[in-house]
Amino acid sequence: MALFDAEAASIALHDPAADRLVIRVAAGMAGKGAVGLAFSSGEGIAGYVFTTGQPRAVSGVASDPRFDRAAAERTGYVPRSILA
Repeated sequence: MALFDAEAASIALHDPAADRLVIRVAAGMAGKGAVGLAFSSGEGIAGYVFTTGQPRAVSGVASDPRFDRAAAERTGYVPRSILA
């Protein structure tokens, strides 16, 4: 978070039995609501990065068709940019 002056950061781990990514750790006041959030391993920007192995830096996530705003809203924080 310090390196990028980020408001939040999280780590999602793959649950192979359910084929889902689950956010297990989050940092920053804005990230606290993300812990426990689970989503399909191919869903959203994180799912894209997981399934393709291609890292992404997306500024202006609202215009990216992979961005799942509904999932972000469930955490209580909607980012403007994502590094995954």
